[in-house]
Amino acid sequence: MPYIGTQPNDVKKNTGLYTPSEILQLTKDGSWGGSLELIDSLSWTSTTNNLEFTNLKEDIYDVHIIQVKARPNGPSGSFYYRTSSNGGTSYDSTTGNYQFAVQRCFANGTFDEQKSNNAGVIELYGNAGATVQARSNRTTYMYNAGNPNKYTYFTDHSTCDNNGFNSTFGGGVRSSASVVNAIQFFTNAGGGFANGEAFLYGVKQI
Repeated sequence: MPYIGTQPNDVKKNTGLYTPSEILQLTKDGSWGGSLELIDSLSWTSTTNNLEFTNLKEDIYDVHIIQVKARPNGPSGSFYYRTSSNGGTSYDSTTGNYQFAVQRCFANGTFDEQKSNNAGVIELYGNAGATVQARSNRTTYMYNAGNPNKYTYFTDHSTCDNNGFNSTFGGGVRSSASVVNAIQFFTNAGGGFANGEAFLYGVKQI
């Protein structure tokens, strides 16, 4: 049964009747609401200090998804990220421009948290074991990056295994209104990130 209806921003002239083949083609083109565009990806096998996405297409997408699968090159270390308004030439690390709140829950039933309302970076828990199999896996949603009049918000979730399985959830905000056109992930572990991959997606709005 073909879909009968209209989309708010039709890119194909149509009376409201879409066949399954038209829906499939619009989805492949990234024009059907709710689909994802892979904007950029990173992959590394030797130690790297910073993971950077400097082409966000923030003028097209107001929602982004970032997936990072990596582990700190050290016995422990949190993940952090900060934003740029000049394409990654420099990153905002001004104290007070970020706020965040993250809670971590362990499979053994214990909890802890990290939070700040006056930070120069957004912190994510993310300790991971020493093997590729135990590396951290995390997903970050980013909102309003291209709007100069709004704060840029983030929601985060991650899982990892560091002396036992644990997961984290929470988020943060760049509480200084500006266009965000690049983002950088890094770790406080002395050796940076040992290995991994990362993906940046734009979310097509319905």
